[in-house]
Amino acid sequence: MTTFLLEKEFKQWAIDIAKLQENTTSNYRSWMRNQVLPYFESAGILGVWDNLPTAFDDCLTSGLQHLSVLDFFVNNNDVLDRNNISSFRSYCKFLKYYFNDEEKEEIEKVESPCSPLLQRMKTENDENFKALVKRFKARLSSQDRVSGDLYFPVRLLAKILRNGSSETKAYWAEWRYLYLDELKLYTSKSEEIGLMDISTIGIFDNRCYIDRENGEKKVELYTKTKDGELRSFNISDESELTLEHTVTMKSLLKKYADNLPTLKKITEICKRYPTAKLGYEIAQEVWENAKQELTPLASGVQAEMEFLRKQTRLELMEASENRNR
Repeated sequence: MTTFLLEKEFKQWAIDIAKLQENTTSNYRSWMRNQVLPYFESAGILGVWDNLPTAFDDCLTSGLQHLSVLDFFVNNNDVLDRNNISSFRSYCKFLKYYFNDEEKEEIEKVESPCSPLLQRMKTENDENFKALVKRFKARLSSQDRVSGDLYFPVRLLAKILRNGSSETKAYWAEWRYLYLDELKLYTSKSEEIGLMDISTIGIFDNRCYIDRENGEKKVELYTKTKDGELRSFNISDESELTLEHTVTMKSLLKKYADNLPTLKKITEICKRYPTAKLGYEIAQEVWENAKQELTPLASGVQAEMEFLRKQTRLELMEASENRNR
């Protein structure tokens, strides 16, 4: 098997959302491709995987039950076999994320969106553009930050907003779009444009190009370097495009700590669970144990997230330059 369903998207999810190391992600993909799915194929149940997403629930049920009923590598102490199980379970988490309609339902609840990008996405037909926006939104949804003693656990903040009033629910659905409305894309040293100015995006000969809404075709985009200069992108695909805050969240949290009483309260609650790491663990463990304390904080969370958003902007960069900052 040379590839498997949504392998490219699985790689991006594993790095950006699940926060797995690149070598772990590479191993998971290899085990899925060369061990797990061929095993299903030899057992005669691979066919259901070909029908996603229409058979999504059946696929997961069949696969997970197969792991349990046939003791798929479970009773074998060999390390590689246990890794196969880990890779499969990670892939199942990814599929649940990828085919989740919760995001679509949230967007529909925003009756009169302030974000031009959100308005556009309700009727957008270009699949490359929609995929790019989804990827960028996913990154914003997973960027937990810490500055000194102050946490910005965005996954947990999302849970709080989703369980608040209709206003806070709508704000979470729109928050990432409001950020992306002001994303800076550089077409030259003297011009920057936004997502609303482009109709599609693609990579050709390792450079990044867009078609513009005004009809211009194959306009090259440039990345900022760690020194603040502009150069051509040198990437193989869109997964190497990343977002960078013009003023980092870490510095904003430090500068405005006294203006963020709700985040301070949430930080205090999170510190009761010192073994939970920022990300999925803190969002899950803290929410399950302190949801009654956290839910009333939704309006404060909204106000402070909006305050921080207005202090910075995003710019499109090559991932290698972002890492070098």
